[in-house]
Amino acid sequence: HRITNNNKNNNNEEEKVPSPTRMLSGSDDGTILVWQTYDFEILKKMLAHRNGVSGLSVHASGVVAVSCGKEDRSVALWDLKKGRVAYKGKTRGGEESGIDVFFSSKEEDTSGGGGKRYGLLTNKWLDVIDCESGGEVSSFTREDQREGRIGYRKCLCATSKEDSAENIYRIGYEGGDVCIFDARVGGGTASATIVNAHENRVRCMAEIPERGGHSFATASSDGIIKVWDERNVREPIARIEGGGRYTSLVVMNNNDIMRRSKPAKPKEIEIDDIEARLEMRKKEEKKVNTETQKNAEKGKKKKTKKKKTKEMQTKSTRKKILTFDR
Repeated sequence: HRITNNNKNNNNEEEKVPSPTRMLSGSDDGTILVWQTYDFEILKKMLAHRNGVSGLSVHASGVVAVSCGKEDRSVALWDLKKGRVAYKGKTRGGEESGIDVFFSSKEEDTSGGGGKRYGLLTNKWLDVIDCESGGEVSSFTREDQREGRIGYRKCLCATSKEDSAENIYRIGYEGGDVCIFDARVGGGTASATIVNAHENRVRCMAEIPERGGHSFATASSDGIIKVWDERNVREPIARIEGGGRYTSLVVMNNNDIMRRSKPAKPKEIEIDDIEARLEMRKKEEKKVNTETQKNAEKGKKKKTKKKKTKEMQTKSTRKKILTFDR
């Protein structure tokens, strides 16, 4: 699930930050729903993928989204202003279905409007795709995974570093390892690997905006969350045992939360307006019913006239036959 917010406020800290007004969700039935955050009313339903949506991300601008399918091996870019697909294509070679997708963090975008690329994660690799051309910019695969020697080196989650000057991507694996990749280094080889970051699979990850953008959090299926500093990955800087089986992880800024205003209530329709609309609808329905009835009567008259004409022709033919016999 992703929340979009088109409102920006870059003034002093005391000012309220408008809360997001729309939210997107992907479902196992292959649809994407657009929700109104005030009362969670469904505003739009879009058919996205066959057999379910496995990944969904909204661009920082709030006007574009990207999604990937569970089994149809496709990825789609959405125009949220028009509520329809802007582009739909296959994953690399149509070999693997995407398990997650996300927009990169403001890479080569000094306007602050969000990434111009998106990351598409499969169980075998992470591809970084250019939004405009649809071409592959980078691809990351572990050496041992590339050679196929270790079966459990399966990708499960990935993030990109929250820094416009960097091209850092992190991938969590089923075996419990975390690999850090640098897009500026050719070959797609990991620049650092945290071996056994968790005893169980690394199920989800999230970047931490504070601390200079060097920190990130990982969560495992055994209910343990760890916070890491990429400058020293020998030991985590924090560990939380929450229990349960984590499937997603989000990091939020407390200051930002406190500054957010309550979602604005949509403008209510006056009672008089409602009554006027109902009256107009009744008139329209009555007009449609009247026209339908008139058309039915015309059709009935036409059939009757046609039947009478046919009977007169039959009588005339009989008279001619009798006259001839005489």
